[in-house]
Amino acid sequence: MLILQPPLIDSLPTAGSPLKTLSNLPKSAIPLAIADIASRSNSLVLVLVEKSQDAQQLVNALHFYLGQEHHLDAEGEADGSVDLPIVHLPDWETLPYDSFSPHEDITSERLKALSQLSDLHRGLLILPIQTLAHRLPPREHLDGQRFVLTTGDTFDLHTERRRLEASGYHAVDTVHEHGEFAVRGAILDVFPMGSQQPLRIELFDTEIESLRAFDPDTQRTITKVDSVTLLPAREIPLTETGITTFRNHWHETFEGNPRDCSIYQDVSSGLAPPGVEYYAPLFFNHMATLFDYLPNDTQTVRIGALHQALEQFWGDVGTRYESLRHDRRKPILAPEKLFVRTEELFSELKPYGSIEIRDPDTQHPRLRPLPDVTFDAKADDPAAKIKRLMQSGQSVV
Repeated sequence: MLILQPPLIDSLPTAGSPLKTLSNLPKSAIPLAIADIASRSNSLVLVLVEKSQDAQQLVNALHFYLGQEHHLDAEGEADGSVDLPIVHLPDWETLPYDSFSPHEDITSERLKALSQLSDLHRGLLILPIQTLAHRLPPREHLDGQRFVLTTGDTFDLHTERRRLEASGYHAVDTVHEHGEFAVRGAILDVFPMGSQQPLRIELFDTEIESLRAFDPDTQRTITKVDSVTLLPAREIPLTETGITTFRNHWHETFEGNPRDCSIYQDVSSGLAPPGVEYYAPLFFNHMATLFDYLPNDTQTVRIGALHQALEQFWGDVGTRYESLRHDRRKPILAPEKLFVRTEELFSELKPYGSIEIRDPDTQHPRLRPLPDVTFDAKADDPAAKIKRLMQSGQSVV
């Protein structure tokens, strides 16, 4: 264990200022350093790490160092009482050009994170570097398909069912997973993306009589809520406009007969085939990046060998592209349509005030070994040593 003498960095960088380096910091002290940076910052702090597991571990550690562990629900999400939100934007966890779509829970967390950025001006946003390289749907996709339901609202069951389907939700007999909905008489069950629990909408004629969260395992209602925000179920629009745009861009991009391509046929029928996310640029007239979602005064913290990690990712992308691009029945988009090149990405990072944490295996000068805190059974106060340490206000990492 080590004793921390804060702050580890004297002043935070601002937009346009040179990159600051925080070196000789052991891995165990990194979460505490980031917690200190975020607590002192009046801006959103974007934290970039090498791998997906690094991001999740950092999120868990920051909940502890920011004193949020007592404000987490059963899913590990902080409640509304915390004043320094921690937002995690997960990676798809699929291979480039995969024939599988991201798991519904991952899509839910991603859509929730992106929707939060509209109103998030202070807090932490944590993600692996390859996730930053992914091109994203434009903000208007989320804003245009997000809607709020409130008790007492007028609710036409047939109209809302069509709206859910157009937003990517699919009808089932019983709701268990994100992106599902079920209709039983005057009741509509739905598991909204970004929500920790499914919702039961009970109607009286054409009015919402009650909104209740329910347990997907027992199907029993738990708590009543006043309102709920429904996000689109996918990062692509399966609306009439979205499908038309997809078809037009397909003809502009690929040669051959689209009737031979199952992806084209499925989307034309309003279906979302596995792996359709790797055709996202065809659904929009322009794609965005995460930089389009960030406030201008965002500060960044870079942890580890990010350039090397991103180059390795691009190597994997290139290998997959070369092995798959010759299938005329399943043509694929050029890598640059889906991902941001390494040099372009780091160029986009330059305007933001940035701190780089590196050399995480040696000791920072403001860290020193833990003093002797052993109990002395013969002393008048056996715990005197540890009491003095606690009263000093120093942090132990």
